[in-house]
Order: sequence, then structure tokens, then C-alpha cells
Amino acid sequence: MIKVEEVAEILRKMKANPKGNWRLEDVKKVCEVTTLKMSPPKRGSHYKVSSPYLRNHLTIPYAKPIHKIYIKAFVNLCNAHLECAHRANGEKKRLRR
Repeated sequence: MIKVEEVAEILRKMKANPKGNWRLEDVKKVCEVTTLKMSPPKRGSHYKVSSPYLRNHLTIPYAKPIHKIYIKAFVNLCNAHLECAHRANGEKKRLRR
């Protein structure tokens, strides 16, 4: 089981060093905990990462290591997703009262 603290640390490190030796397994760990959907390629070599709260999605090539531009975009997508999820959960709690 992946811990939230572990994922927070991975995201912090990705933001601080997007040029690091990041692999698809790191992205998968973050997606599992943050509820981002990661779809394997139907054809080709690009995985798709999407959020139920956002319109846009991100394609990440299956390359080792993943280039920094994809890591930067992934961190931004995660932050936007988590912010929207937090807002949506807050609104649900207010409606239940």
C-alpha cells in the first residue's frame, strides 16, 4: 500500500528536480493515491493521465527517464486536480449539513 506521505514526497521532489531520473512507475504511484486516471496506450507508447475534475489531459511517453517538460506538466496537473478535488469535497460536506 502506498502512503500519502510517500506520494507527497515524490511530488515535492518532482517539483524541485523535474530533470531527475523519473520513471513511469513514479507517475503511477502518484496517480493511484491522488485518484488521477492513468490509461495505458492503445497503440503507440504514450500513457494518458486525466482528472475527473479537469478538461485537459496529459500524455506521457514511455521513455526512461521521462523528460522534464512532462514532469513539470504532471506536477501542475496534480496540483490542479488536488485543488479541484478539495473544493468539490468541501462543497459536498457543506451540502450535507
